[in-house]
Amino acid sequence: MEDKTYSGISISATLGYNMINTSWQMKEALRKAFTANGYDITSDQFAVLLRLWDEEGISQLELCQRTCKNKSNLTRILDSMEKRDLLYRKPSKQDRRSFNVFLTDGGKTIKDKLIPIAVNIQNSLFTGITENESKLLEGILIKINKNLDITNNSTL
Repeated sequence: MEDKTYSGISISATLGYNMINTSWQMKEALRKAFTANGYDITSDQFAVLLRLWDEEGISQLELCQRTCKNKSNLTRILDSMEKRDLLYRKPSKQDRRSFNVFLTDGGKTIKDKLIPIAVNIQNSLFTGITENESKLLEGILIKINKNLDITNNSTL
């Protein structure tokens, strides 16, 4: 079925659609690769693990910002990971309403298994794409994100 066009552009030809579709497919490829290797980890959980491998003990709010997740989604992700003994939360010493997030031994040891899988998927995504094209794409996305930050933070 062909897309309808609006003002001369079809939905599947828009940047937004292609970014969402690409993001979804990337997340799905990563999830499938983890599953195929015996790990029940989603891309969102992997994003949390990446941040905690980098810096343990950060607050849930910092984790929200560093993983681009909203509070309710992150809470759901952390609940699932806590049940699976990958991490735990401790009340913050500075603010009793806040929690800091730490990895369990299971969350720490899984790193050496998951990183090579993720790197393999990342490399396969860029098959046929030159390093210059990759850098150009990254630069464009950074500029778009900056523009969106300005737009979303302006008082129009």
